[in-house]
Amino acid sequence: MQYWSSYNFLGYLLMKTKVFPICSPLKTSIIITSIIGGYMTYIYPRKFIIKYKDIYYDLEYKYIVLFDFIIHQIPLLDMINRNNEIELCGRHIMFPMLLWNMLTNIYIKNTSKIYGIELKKIVLSSIGIYSLLGINQHLIKIFSSKPL
Repeated sequence: MQYWSSYNFLGYLLMKTKVFPICSPLKTSIIITSIIGGYMTYIYPRKFIIKYKDIYYDLEYKYIVLFDFIIHQIPLLDMINRNNEIELCGRHIMFPMLLWNMLTNIYIKNTSKIYGIELKKIVLSSIGIYSLLGINQHLIKIFSSKPL
């Protein structure tokens, strides 16, 4: 499973079936994936080719939009305002993301073929979004809760 979205969607389904609690790492990962998935679907659309054995199928853009909405945007819309069931900082998503990146770089020779964009650009974008979420959660909310 070379797509991070598959892990996210699995986490979302486990959360919906009450196997996995709602927590900041899952929310953080879903927010990051929704933003980047939306960017790659609507702003910088790429081809999405499904390969099964020796058969290649080039997905039409309308199906790419549908898959983006189901896999990325519905989990985002569903989770964005839900309260966490356990208190766990979003930083705990960094190790799995970096491990996925490392394994992807080891096992896939040309990682730019995965998304049609250099993988390091996606990772850097993810880290930027992650940093903004952390600043919002830990700094802005702290300062806004104190009386002037």
